[in-house]
Amino acid sequence: MRAISKTILAVALLVIGGFFATSVSATTIRSASTYGQDPGFQSCLASTDPCESFNLQSQGTVILDGILGFNVDQFAFNDGTPLGSPVTQTVDIFNLGSIAPGQTFTLSSSLFSAADLANAQILGCNDGSTFPVDSSSPPQPVNGFCTQINGTAYNGLISNGVVNGLASFSTTADYNLSNLVLDVPLSATPTPEPASLMLLGTGLTVLVGSKVRGRKRA
Repeated sequence: MRAISKTILAVALLVIGGFFATSVSATTIRSASTYGQDPGFQSCLASTDPCESFNLQSQGTVILDGILGFNVDQFAFNDGTPLGSPVTQTVDIFNLGSIAPGQTFTLSSSLFSAADLANAQILGCNDGSTFPVDSSSPPQPVNGFCTQINGTAYNGLISNGVVNGLASFSTTADYNLSNLVLDVPLSATPTPEPASLMLLGTGLTVLVGSKVRGRKRA
């Protein structure tokens, strides 16, 4: 019995240790600056040259803690990849403004699944300034917004994954960002609800049943 108890305790410690290891992982930072010049959003979408541009026409909303709504806008950028055939990428972005240190908050939206929201990145200014700039010389401001931060990762914002069906985040005690802008890749799509999956399954069953009956009649 003691041997079994020790085994269970060891497994529990490993699970807890793994939980905390994943919980304190740094949030990735995506730059919003110096990919190229700003030719306008639609022109950047169609461009094969380095470019960047914001579309500040709201695509919907993200809800903070089930109460506050924030507009979802878009940022398009072409960083010259893949080499030889560069493609413009687009991300949905939303500005949560000021979040206090030592807080846990949730996000939800009809535009994204909870899992996609939980994997959101920080859209940071390339050089830590208060606004994004393009690659012109001298750099010209781009009409959009970003978090005043520089680097590739930030330890002060932790994703807790999906909790009770909502994307959950925590800020550490030393969290110091005054303007939190997050981005979600445009390719991210909402997960079908269980009811939709049931309807899909029913439709497939009817379709298969019809084919079987048709063969029997033939």
